[in-house]
Amino acid sequence: MKLKYLKKLSCLHPFLFVLLPPLILFAENIRELIVTDTLRTFAVIEAGTALVFIIARIIFRSTQKAGLFTLLCAIVFFSYFHLGQVLPELYIPITESFIIGKHKLLMPIVFLLAAYLSYRLYISRQRYYKFSAYLILIFLLLIGVNILGLVENLPRKIRSTKTVRTGTTLSTGSQFDVYYIILDGYGRKDVLKEYFNFDNSDFVNFLRSQGFYVPKKTQTNYIQTFLSLASTLNMDYIPPLLEKQGPAIGDAALLRPLIVNNRVTQTFKKYGYDFVSFASGYEPSENNPNADIYYYQHGSLNYFEYRMLNNTLLRRLGVMLKLDLSKVARNRFYFNQEKLREVPLMPQPTFTFMHILQPHPPFIFGPEGEVTNKGKVFSLNDGSSFKGTIDEYRQGYINQLRFVNANMRSLIPNLITNSEEPPIIILQSDHGPGSMTNWNDGVKTNHHERMGNFLAVYAPPAIKNKLYETISPVNLFRVVLTELTPEDFPLLEDHSYYSSGPEPFNFYEVIDGVFQYH
Repeated sequence: MKLKYLKKLSCLHPFLFVLLPPLILFAENIRELIVTDTLRTFAVIEAGTALVFIIARIIFRSTQKAGLFTLLCAIVFFSYFHLGQVLPELYIPITESFIIGKHKLLMPIVFLLAAYLSYRLYISRQRYYKFSAYLILIFLLLIGVNILGLVENLPRKIRSTKTVRTGTTLSTGSQFDVYYIILDGYGRKDVLKEYFNFDNSDFVNFLRSQGFYVPKKTQTNYIQTFLSLASTLNMDYIPPLLEKQGPAIGDAALLRPLIVNNRVTQTFKKYGYDFVSFASGYEPSENNPNADIYYYQHGSLNYFEYRMLNNTLLRRLGVMLKLDLSKVARNRFYFNQEKLREVPLMPQPTFTFMHILQPHPPFIFGPEGEVTNKGKVFSLNDGSSFKGTIDEYRQGYINQLRFVNANMRSLIPNLITNSEEPPIIILQSDHGPGSMTNWNDGVKTNHHERMGNFLAVYAPPAIKNKLYETISPVNLFRVVLTELTPEDFPLLEDHSYYSSGPEPFNFYEVIDGVFQYH
């Protein structure tokens, strides 16, 4: 009876092991994710594991051997990238055109070792019932440890995805379509000139010719996207926002609910606006359940799926085969631009939020929209986490910024001319570029570059006249909503804060580009 029970369990360990990599990735990025973002990944991984197991069962004619072979494949698949990260770089030039690098040695060694172990398993006459049972217990323990670390956050994150509806009361004033477009990491004109040797006057002058107000000295409140979005969309600074959430002050998982159920969107909805949202590829601004209309290109990968894919053997195979790993992101950009043009034709007043990841890394567009990173990894790493030199960052950044400019030149007149009433259009960046941002040290960060975000506002004079040159994102919608609704949102003092990657809620004020130690 005991042996029969062990036989039934002996094939489970690979299916448990493959749960660990996405579970660990979810735990590491919980501040940017919700549970539903991961479900497709778990399903695909389990289905792939089942397929390998079925094929192995036919070849090995043994459930135990098939389970161990499947586990071996899973270990190679999920650990190759991490093994490559740990090993030092290797550069052995054989000829001018043939260079032996780390992966040209590592990959054959890994595959030969896997092939040898598979052959030994095939000819072995051993029974692996107890060994398989021990593996099951080990993997269950590891899964349990990771789940315990998520227990406090999961209920809060699941609750945050429920739609919150407020009553609709018609505004006492005119209802303009409002477009809020985030250009991630887009730098202020003087920042681009000083650090990138790029004169953005043509684009700025184009915006002004269209009727935009473009302040010269606007400065972001926070240098990290998820902090900046949460602050801007709630018209407040992060500490008081976290205090309103309850006792878990400083819990990064609280930022997703703040972005999803933000005060700006709820205020617009309260006064009869439909909320239009677009897929972004960045989880904190992705798939808002409060959206009345949500544009999403079917079949595209979300940010978690990109990260998971990049942590596997497929990442290296994609580089070797020079596959276009950023094709989904490029297609999303064009899809969103096309669908945004449909919004002015909608009969109801709308508040539209679109988060464009460019010109922030990765640099996937050339100035004419050409593919620039074929065979390279798709990664949102910025600042000191960027894989490349400062010169490579600046060149890729400016090329991508030129592409964004060209698209905005086409999009903006379309939104204006196709609207029955002149709309309100806000182009804003969450922060400036990050070629000199250090995620571990505020002293080593160039705050003038990172804090120098971009803002351009097309709006009626009643709104534009209340904007000012040094306005920060926290006050933007306080001006807009005070004019568009019967409510009054007094301005706050404009402050800017640095926080490190490891400690995002440990804030240090930056005054006139100078890091304050207190």
